[in-house]
Amino acid sequence: MGTFVSMTTEPHISRGAMLQAMRAKVRGQMPRFSIKTVTLDRTNHTGGEWLQLDHVQLPSREAMDPAKKLDPHPTTDEGKVNRHPRHGDNGTLNVLLPNGQIRKVYVRLITRFNGLRVY
Repeated sequence: MGTFVSMTTEPHISRGAMLQAMRAKVRGQMPRFSIKTVTLDRTNHTGGEWLQLDHVQLPSREAMDPAKKLDPHPTTDEGKVNRHPRHGDNGTLNVLLPNGQIRKVYVRLITRFNGLRVY
């Protein structure tokens, strides 16, 4: 067997190290970071556009809606039960945007983390 030799000297980070860095608290605060990802909407079969998200962070429990946290089976205004997000099964995570909105991204589609190529 041959040895794999990378032809690039571009700085990079592993996906696992990226996830650890996202979750590492600094003085009790979740860190802010920038990611570049590809959009994907599995429901509407759309996506494929590059998306740059700067100064985002993982949302804390306080940032999430308190009703969702307290009720194990929260319902919508129409009375339908909201599904559990199953982030692990779907390979997704939520990021908190600077304007307070929460955006779902697919971990495997993140190509850059703080300017580093993700492999």
